[in-house]
Amino acid sequence: MDTRPLERRSQKRAMAARLGSKTVVSMVLVALVIVGCAAPTAEVTAIANEGFLIRCAARTVLIDALFRATAPYPEFFSQGPSEDLVRQMIAGEGFFSRVDLALVTHSDGDHFHAGTAFEFLKNHPETLLVGTADVWEALSSIEGFEAVAERVKAPVRTHGSCEHIEHRGIDVSACWVWHSGGREVANNIYIVDIDGFRFFHEGDADRLPATFAGLALPEGGLDLAFVHDWFVLNDGREVVTEILRPKAVVLMHHRWERAEETPQRVERLLVEEPSNLPPINVLGSELESVTYFPHP
Repeated sequence: MDTRPLERRSQKRAMAARLGSKTVVSMVLVALVIVGCAAPTAEVTAIANEGFLIRCAARTVLIDALFRATAPYPEFFSQGPSEDLVRQMIAGEGFFSRVDLALVTHSDGDHFHAGTAFEFLKNHPETLLVGTADVWEALSSIEGFEAVAERVKAPVRTHGSCEHIEHRGIDVSACWVWHSGGREVANNIYIVDIDGFRFFHEGDADRLPATFAGLALPEGGLDLAFVHDWFVLNDGREVVTEILRPKAVVLMHHRWERAEETPQRVERLLVEEPSNLPPINVLGSELESVTYFPHP
């Protein structure tokens, strides 16, 4: 499946393009969410930070979206979801009327808020939430957890191992690696297959190539990879170009007010150091969407 950007919903700004090369850099003003994938297309819509909604073939996945801009991460206020968007997710309005799967890469406050996730699960009986043991423990400490406990899973209990989950026709591999920066915080990498659309989300994974080299990637390759901009702008490019080799990339974990700078930095990099990077999208405001479709 050769997946390329097809359409962007809401305001967008094309920041740069390298003609005659596979690499196209564009800015989309939105927090990423993978939404609205009527096979064989997949639509990604931004929530905030590393949060996205993905819908494909009548299936919907929400990842790292159930958080609030609260302590201990007040500096991330500008990249947290608005309170109105949090309300929409919990209430099941619009895009969020049915969410089959909610994935949480780790328990840091700019990726997960236990109270928000609990309220979401109470209002979404169709949703299975998958996270780390830290996520499970935070949710289990909330009064009334028993009502949602059967729909909260922490499948990976050993560092360096992967576990497979299937829910409503969505195949998920969850792999436990350490958080970046040498922190011994459990972080799940997710490899998700929705009706043949395969995407990768690294959370805040340790950035060493060895972290990714041992992953069992899909035989048909990845259609889309969500990665920190470090993997393009710094020394982590070989992870994208030599190990993951996705057909497209969405950069994440940036603040909205700095998002405009990122495509410009990527374009300067490509001029100075030409590479075989795939098409790159940078989303710069919540609820912006980009649609990917397969090319034969």
